[in-house]
Amino acid sequence: MKTRFDHLLIGAALGLVAPVIVLLIFYVIRYSHISFGRFLQMVNMEGTFSPRISLCVIVNLLIFYLFIWTNRYYSARGVILATFVYAGLVIYLKVL
Repeated sequence: MKTRFDHLLIGAALGLVAPVIVLLIFYVIRYSHISFGRFLQMVNMEGTFSPRISLCVIVNLLIFYLFIWTNRYYSARGVILATFVYAGLVIYLKVL
């Protein structure tokens, strides 16, 4: 039986967008007194951009398990794909 919303692209899109939303929520809660561009500059100058992205990607674990529990295995694969994309980004930023 085909499950609804069980597509690789849905999981990949959700896995790519969710960490960005978590980063925006973190910005609004903690640094809303400065502009978002200034926030990104500050994080980049401190050298904490890759650790913050790594923490934001933890939300993909929750999404992955949600897809597994609801038997949406292709969407879960998409979340894993998005997590690997973020892993590549973090490795790239650490090498710089």
